[in-house]
Amino acid sequence: MLVVVYHSALPMWDCQSLKMKVYRVSTSCVEFERDVVVPIRPNSILKWFGFSEEGMLVCQDSLEAVRCYSWSLNEWRVFYSLEGTRDSLFIQHIEGMDIYGFRLEQRENVKQQPMVLPRSIPRKIPMVWP
Repeated sequence: MLVVVYHSALPMWDCQSLKMKVYRVSTSCVEFERDVVVPIRPNSILKWFGFSEEGMLVCQDSLEAVRCYSWSLNEWRVFYSLEGTRDSLFIQHIEGMDIYGFRLEQRENVKQQPMVLPRSIPRKIPMVWP
């Protein structure tokens, strides 16, 4: 499977218009499957987009909302949110409905990032259902 995320229109009122094209790829051909809107909150940008270990599509915006795409319902559902906090979430991978990565608490006027050396160990982050 190949997924391409792109801007479908110019941003208006600080809202980005993102879509994804999904292709099924085999050794003999590439087939277009569907074109779907990728939702992100107003005044945010797409921070992370990827697949879970099981192949589920997942996106995260810069306001720390994580969404999963339901193939059967053809819609995105929020399954993790840090709305109302100043914390940041850095995803390493997703397995089932568990997020592994880093959740950093933000101090006033200090932008934190995960440590590079010594290498930080990702941990399972408890789910916060919005």
